[in-house]
Amino acid sequence: MTSPTRRPEGYFIAVGIPIGLVLGLPLGLAMGHLALGPALGLPLGLVIGLGLERRYNPDPIVRSEAKTRVLRRVLIGLVVGLVLLAGIAALVVLR
Repeated sequence: MTSPTRRPEGYFIAVGIPIGLVLGLPLGLAMGHLALGPALGLPLGLVIGLGLERRYNPDPIVRSEAKTRVLRRVLIGLVVGLVLLAGIAALVVLR
């Protein structure tokens, strides 16, 4: 039997969130509101990912502080860009 592979911290959370989103979309369709699907699937995926993280990654590889700062800046840039894009789309639709 081989020893378990160490993964970076948060690896299984990143795997669980898309699984939850995929499971949430049919729920939203079944309720008649497609937008509720991702809203329900995201927390479901987070719970799945946290469970996987605890079970399969007890000793994760911790990121360096410099890499964490870079990832945080990229994430903030993506969120700001998506908010601006949503605002522009809302202005176009409302005209």
